This record gives sequence, structure tokens and C-alpha cells, in this order.
Amino acid sequence: MKTTFFFIIIAFFFSLNSHAQSITTLKNNTERYLERFPHQKVYLHLDKDEYFSGDIIWFKAYITNAHNHIPDILESTLFTELYNAQGTLIARRIVRIDKGYGMGDFSLPDSIIEGNYVLKAYTPWMLNFDDRFIYSKNIFINNPESKNFISRRNFRENRRFNRGLENKRTDFEFEIFPESGNLVYGLTNRIAYHAFNSLGEGIPVNVQLVNSSGVPAGTVGTVAELRGKGLFEFTPERNERYSLVAEFPDGRSRNYPIRNIRNQGYLLRVDDFDDLFRVTVQNNYTSETQKAYLVLHTRGVIKELKTIEVDQYSFDVKSDELPNGIVAVSLFDSDLNLVSERLFFNLAKSDSDLSLYLTKGQNNTIDVTFESPQHPIDTTTFSIAILGSGPEYNLEVSENILSHMYLTSDLTGIVEDPAWYFKTNENNQQVLDLLMLTSVWERFEFDEIMEDKSPRIVFRRLDGFPVFGNIEPTESSKELERFNFEVTLELEDEYITRSTNTNRAGDFRFDSLKIFGDFKAEIAILGLQGSKPNFIEIFPDVIKDTELDVNLNYRSLQQDRGSNWTRTPSIQIRPSDRRIEIRDELPQHPGRPDQVIYLTEQDELNRTLRDILRSRVSGLSIDGNSILIRGPSSLILSNEPLLLVDGMQYSNFQFLNLRASDISHLQIYKGSSATIFGIRGANGAIVAHTRRSSLAQRFILEYVITGYYVSQNFSELEGTLTDKIAKYNNYQHTLYWNPYLELDEFGRHSMSIDVPDNVKLVNIILEGIDAKGRIFHQHSNLEL
Repeated sequence: MKTTFFFIIIAFFFSLNSHAQSITTLKNNTERYLERFPHQKVYLHLDKDEYFSGDIIWFKAYITNAHNHIPDILESTLFTELYNAQGTLIARRIVRIDKGYGMGDFSLPDSIIEGNYVLKAYTPWMLNFDDRFIYSKNIFINNPESKNFISRRNFRENRRFNRGLENKRTDFEFEIFPESGNLVYGLTNRIAYHAFNSLGEGIPVNVQLVNSSGVPAGTVGTVAELRGKGLFEFTPERNERYSLVAEFPDGRSRNYPIRNIRNQGYLLRVDDFDDLFRVTVQNNYTSETQKAYLVLHTRGVIKELKTIEVDQYSFDVKSDELPNGIVAVSLFDSDLNLVSERLFFNLAKSDSDLSLYLTKGQNNTIDVTFESPQHPIDTTTFSIAILGSGPEYNLEVSENILSHMYLTSDLTGIVEDPAWYFKTNENNQQVLDLLMLTSVWERFEFDEIMEDKSPRIVFRRLDGFPVFGNIEPTESSKELERFNFEVTLELEDEYITRSTNTNRAGDFRFDSLKIFGDFKAEIAILGLQGSKPNFIEIFPDVIKDTELDVNLNYRSLQQDRGSNWTRTPSIQIRPSDRRIEIRDELPQHPGRPDQVIYLTEQDELNRTLRDILRSRVSGLSIDGNSILIRGPSSLILSNEPLLLVDGMQYSNFQFLNLRASDISHLQIYKGSSATIFGIRGANGAIVAHTRRSSLAQRFILEYVITGYYVSQNFSELEGTLTDKIAKYNNYQHTLYWNPYLELDEFGRHSMSIDVPDNVKLVNIILEGIDAKGRIFHQHSNLEL
């Protein structure tokens, strides 16, 4: 009896130690994951959000560690790409990154089609992870002359696009978000909801909570500034069912059941009390108190780790002890299964110590003074845009560096008007919390962290940019499951030759090129007899679909023709010269064999073709040195098949005793397929290709590749475009752009800017991220 009791006690302590070790393992694994596989964030500060044909898109790039916002000093390369609404790549820039910063531009031609465009930006390292966190920004490009040369085809496409946009705007959806991710009978639950259309725009709704008899069961509160979002709390009674009845703007009413209310479980709640957050965990388990673990983290960096062993537990965390941004509270049960997760937003303090002063000067000038005492002689932190417009221009920026770095870069899905949350409002924290209740944070999964799973790393952190691509095999090659290729890259001017092999998906890459501007390159595919390629593509677009997902940032397109309109043929978009069909240009094998057998050096080691033919060729028999593909066909002539090795005829003895490791593949021709060999193939044919002959075949493509982009210098020549201010109320001219604002030893910068006569309103937007990961944004305007 004593022995049994002793083992029970030992087992109990081992159990406690196992759980303690597991929750510690979660913390250690998470820290190790962030150290080995740090995620990145990219932000582009554009000189403005809306452009006209003939403008230049100026941008400053910021690349940071996603978890602490410190500039990524190891990153050297950023790909920036401009797409139209159909997902067609318009232009690409490869930007050299230094100490986490870079700059570039896109010149918009006068002939660019008016419409919606998307700017994407990503590093090679980001391609190893979920592409939902690639930087993406919608911009609209105006072309007042489009109406004079819009083609019939574009006219029809615009009409189809506008109809689709309107349909999405009137297609309503409704989602319910329990605060804990679940509901529990007998406890006070809090539920948020979000009503929106298919574009992601919130829509106003009237919502009523009712029980199974249709009787109102509680009140539902709303936040007027966030259309379609609301919050309520109630205590569900056992054996009762509940629904939300939503009345939409078009008069329709629909019932949404509140599902999965548990008899027993945990509830997680977060309340904001000005300078602190209170986290509360409660459960209604009737048996022995269940042990639980709570993890509080900001962007994956764990700040609190607590063990809960009581029915109700709460703790406070001061807002100034947490970084700004999204904070996640994750609750695990005793077996470390994630049972609840809650997001809340901390905006406790401003990281900004900067001041921006804008005053009228003399002779149509404005004087600008910028001060940031914490950043003396800092040449990389800040970028500034000074914009001029007519008196009626209303600057409404939907996103800035604060809203991107603190908010949208950590959420999946579209956030409506994210910059609004960072304006001075009385109920900022309330509306931010409602946004958190209806949002999802998904940078990584804790269950994968616990299992110590590593992401598949294709692009490594190297100095220089990669040339990468894909070789798509023919369908027949895919069926035979052999379509890896050897690829070489040769840069004649740089005296560089490199070789690599594709993976099973046909992907290849060449790393660490440090070339600025255009350069000539030859890409050769070797070993083509083993597997024929269908296409080769370098720098594949990050957008795979034929058309982008239309969201609330898209505008309707013009459908009227100008008075000077003339009939013009439709302009067909040329296929990218980065994707080339090469199947028909390769040397072809005669006819179509009945069977193809591929051999590997390792698998066929120390074997002869006699062994291969016996074991892998159907309908073939070997007797001594005699080979028979099909039944006897002649009493007088030979029944032996034709045997060829690299086009030369071999005897049976020579052929059967060839080493299999020297052979790339065999082609078997039977019956009518062998007629291409004439009378020699009357009894069939077996054609062997040695590895030497296969490697001798190579297909060469010549490219002119643009390496690191050499950015233009902003100049006063831009002033020739200011005549658009008088013509168009929605035109904003970039008077000054500086991606690297230089400060003196006191952290100060002063300048005077000439302003054209037709400029009546000046806007200044200054943004930056410093070496400590502090984020800065200032906006000022001046009426002239």
C-alpha cells in the first residue's frame, strides 16, 4: 500500500513538472523561432496617394523586423511591382537596401490607362512565408485624356468592372465574434459583430438579440463611427437558443444563430482602464479546478506567462509597459491546447519627439523647420513630401506609417480607413478595441511552435539580389515524375557563370548578384532529353491570379467618351518576355515511344541494361543474348529489335552489358510506333540515351535583366506639371521630395520652398523609423 502511494506521489510530481516544462517549452520555442525565422515588414512612404499620367511615383522603403520594428540591417534587396486591376505587371524595380532603408520611383507614361493600380513590395526572405503579409497599396492613376482614346474593348471592360463593383457593394455579409472565441452557459459573455459588403466596407445595420421564441434577450450597443460594428454582452441560460436579427439598409432582415454555446469552458475578457488593461479568465467547471496557462505577447514577443489554477483570475498590465500596437492574449488548457485568444490594442504613448513648423515666407515661399533632438546627424530615419494643390483639395490619406506598422501589417483582411484610428478622437480606444474584437492575427500558429516545425526556407539572407524563376515541364514529363533540370546563368560582361538545379516544382535561383542597371544574361537549360520543358519564366509575378481581388479601395472607372474621341483599335497587352514558351523549339525525338524509362545513377548502380530490361520493360523477354519485344514474326529473318545508343546501332551483347548508371533513359518502340525506323524497326526498337548526350543538349535564352534600380533625382523640373492644379481640383503636385532628410548636430533641419502662384494649399507629410524601431508620423498644412 505504501509502495502504491509512493508511486502515485511520484507520478503527480512528474505530471506537474511535465506541464511546467511544456509551457516553458512554448516560450523557449517561440523565442527560438523568432530568432531563426524573423518575419519582416515593408512600408513604402509614397510622395502622395493619387497620381496623374506623366507623374512620378516617388517612394522611400522601410524594411524592419516584424516583431520589434527595428530596421533590418541584414536585408539587401526589395522587389517593388506595379500591377493594373487585371493583375498584369506594369513595372518592376529591384531596390538596393542599406541599413533597412531604400528609395526608388516609377515614371508614369502619358499613355497609361486611367484606373486602379496596386503597388506590391517584398523582400526575397518574405517569399518563404505567407504572402498575405507582402506589402500592398492601392493607388488610383488619373488620365484626363483617356476619354479621348478609350478603346471599345476597354469601354466594355470598364462597364463590366463597374457593374461588378456595384454588385459587391450591395452584397451584404454578417459575422459574429465571441470575445473568447467561444461562449459558455451561465457566464457573462461578450460578443462583437460586423456587417459589411463584399468590398469590405462596413454597412449600418439594426441588430436585435432574441431567444428561441423570438423575444428580445438583451440590448445591443453600437459605435456609430464604425459602420456595421457593434458590441453587446449577455448571460445565456442553459437549454436556450439565441440569435441576432440584423436589418440591412435595403430593408432585408435576416436571422443569424449564435452557435456552439458550451455547458462548461473558459471565458477570456480584456477591459481598458485608461492607463492599464485588465485581463480576466473565468470558467464554470463543476469538478476540480482546471489548470490553464495564459500567454500575453506583442507581435509574437512574449511579455507575460501565467499559470491559472482558480475559477476566476485577473491581472493588470500597465499600458506603458507594453509596446504600441496589437497585443494578443492566448489561453491554453492543461494539455496546452489553445482554447481562446483575444486581441487588444495599446496606444499608450507617442514615440515621437519631433516637431514640424510650417510658415509663410516671402516672394511665394514657405519656410519649413523640422526638429528631432534625439536624432542628431541622422541621414536615414526620415522621409518628407511637400505637396501643393488648389484651394478645394481635401487631403484624405487612408493609410500612413503608423496605421501600417501598428495595425494593418499584423492583420489579415482589409481594414476600412486604417489611418482614421490614429487621428485624435475621444473614443479612440473604444473603436480600436471593437476593431480588435472583429479581427484576426495570424503571423504564426502556436501548435506549430510547440511541435518545433520549421518553415521551408527557399530564399536565404544573402547580400545581393537573386535571379529566380521556374521551368514548367510538359504534361508527359509530369506524368513520368521526372522534370528536374540543370540551369546555368552566364553574365558575359561580369565574367560570371553559375549553375544550379531545379527542385521538384521546377523552381531555380541564382543568388547574390550586385549589379546596378541593365545587364545581359544567358540562361541555359541542360539535359533536355530527359524531360522536355514547356515554359521558362524568370522573376514570376507575386500575383498568380488573372485579376486582383477587388476591395473597398477600388474606384469606379470612367465610361464616357471625350469630345475629341476617335475610333482606335484595341491595344493588346503583350505577354511578358519573362515567360517564354520553349516546347516547340527543342529538338524532338522521332515519333512517340510506347514506354519511356528514366534511370538514376544511384538506383541503377552496379546493374546492367539486361537487369533493367527484364524488370522494367513490359512485353519483353530475354533469353541469353537474345531480345524479343513481341512474338516471333519470321521463320527466316531475325526477330531481334533495333538497338540504338545515342543514334548508333549496337549488338545485343554490347547493349545488354552496358552499365545502367551510364544511361539517362530508354525509349521502347513497339508495333506501329516503330515504323519511323523503316524496315530496321520491323521487330520494334529500343533507343538508349547516355548521360553525356543528354547533357550535351542545351537550350539558351538571352535576356536583358534590370538589376538594382538607379533612382532618379527629384528636381524642380517637376514644376512644369503645376498647370494641372488649375485644371483639375483633385490634382496634387509634389513640390519637394526627400527620402533621406539630413539633420544637423542638434537634430534640426530648415529650408525654404518656392511655391507656384496657382498653389493655394500646402500639405507636408513626414514619416520615419529610427534605429530603435520608433515610428514617426507628422502631418501639417498651410493655406496660402
